Amino acid sequence: MKPLSWIGPLNAENGYGQATIGYLCGLLKAGIDLRIFNSDPKRICPDIIAEINDKSVKEGTDPKSDTMVFHMDANVLVQFSDILIQNRSRGIKNVSYMTFETDSVPSHWARILNDMDVIIVPSEANKLAFAKGRVNMNKIRVLPHIVSPISISKEKINIPNKKSFSFVSIFDFTPKKGWMDLLTAYWREFRAAEDISLILKIFPSKYGYNEKAYEIITKRLLDHKKGLGLMDIPLAIYLKPFYSSGQMESLWDNSQVFVLPTRGEGFGLTIAEAALHKKPIIATDYSGHIDYLPEGSFYPIKSNWQIMDDVEMALTGGMHYINQNMRYCDTEDLRKKMRQAYEDFKNNKIKQDEMVNKAYNSVLEKCNEKIVADKLIEILELNKEPTKSGKKRLIY
Repeated sequence: MKPLSWIGPLNAENGYGQATIGYLCGLLKAGIDLRIFNSDPKRICPDIIAEINDKSVKEGTDPKSDTMVFHMDANVLVQFSDILIQNRSRGIKNVSYMTFETDSVPSHWARILNDMDVIIVPSEANKLAFAKGRVNMNKIRVLPHIVSPISISKEKINIPNKKSFSFVSIFDFTPKKGWMDLLTAYWREFRAAEDISLILKIFPSKYGYNEKAYEIITKRLLDHKKGLGLMDIPLAIYLKPFYSSGQMESLWDNSQVFVLPTRGEGFGLTIAEAALHKKPIIATDYSGHIDYLPEGSFYPIKSNWQIMDDVEMALTGGMHYINQNMRYCDTEDLRKKMRQAYEDFKNNKIKQDEMVNKAYNSVLEKCNEKIVADKLIEILELNKEPTKSGKKRLIY
């Protein structure tokens, strides 16, 4: 059996990179012979190097494979057109893994995707979006991310002025995460005298991981606060983006309820992580996370489809987001759900714990490493036999 080639980002700065790392680790543990090509050599996650036990990172592709997975969106995939054509002429299976957060992929994506042998997406919502964009539904397979319980040594963190109850929201700084809706609902619902705070852990990936990005985002948050014209408002704490994995684990311990009024998720990794950390979840009532959050396992925020016409979205996410429909949350309903979660935490823990356990068990069942890796092996029609040497494979 020839090895499987996988081309994707080996960094943990975005969902694509985190998904790549999860799938590769699962395949390696299943004994799959891999050739891994980093599509972004300037960024690499040390964890994947440690997992594979090799420090050789090279560019290129491997013509010796029977199957080649391209883990990237169609705007990047088109850059590999020559390789896709060569693969087809050699009988090598071309597999695409990608995601998109609106109700339909851009129309021009269908041209390249319909030439792929298999298209993998992370949720049923994505499957519908790709099909609406005229991608051949018969080629689409749904595969969730791998989300496993984390056992990392916690690093102590200090969150100044944090109250005894804290909401936490973790997201990339982009309009599609609904951060303005979150702040509007929070500041309008709660008062300064209440023993409550909102912790914002924001990733400024489009602005760069530096102090300048922190200053830009701080100003945006303050401008939004000023624009609301509210006076008696509770505390919102924006944490600097430079947190280690151990510090992130401690952040979960310092919060009581997770909230994300997202406008669209391919999968919703932070939502799944909140479930595994046994945090009550407030999230939009429709998107990729619905696959693993059954009814009664979270506080759903009412939302509706609206056209995304935000210029910032085009600048940070790409022009292909303009004039696409995304789910916009009802801020009044978000207010109610935040108040309800807060009151349940204080006065109705039995009910809330039942919700938390339902979400936790669902994620464990649907997103655990072995189940997802086995499903991926089935989709790719791979032989599960371990390599003869028993050694882990090099990254190329």
